[in-house]
Amino acid sequence: MRPCPYQVSRAASLRYFVDGPSISVAGNDIVRFTLVAKGTGSAENVSYEAFRCSTGERTTYAYGKTDRTWREVADRSGRRSRERTRRAMCCSPTTLSARRL
Repeated sequence: MRPCPYQVSRAASLRYFVDGPSISVAGNDIVRFTLVAKGTGSAENVSYEAFRCSTGERTTYAYGKTDRTWREVADRSGRRSRERTRRAMCCSPTTLSARRL
């Protein structure tokens, strides 16, 4: 994993990283990536997510487990926007289209 750090806000208690090699851009304006959120101790949350850049929809496909495997998310209907993440890592804030990597 090659973590690419980014700042969500100065007040955030978690540090966020995207695994650079995991980023993929599909022709249908969807960007997929592995997201890591680290706490102050050894706590770490890993997820495999996607954005549809044109609409801001987000979905989580799976969560990382401590044995380095994935646990698939059964119900992905609860989509919500993570606007700062989407803008920082995946989409051009002016055109809201997937960046070509």
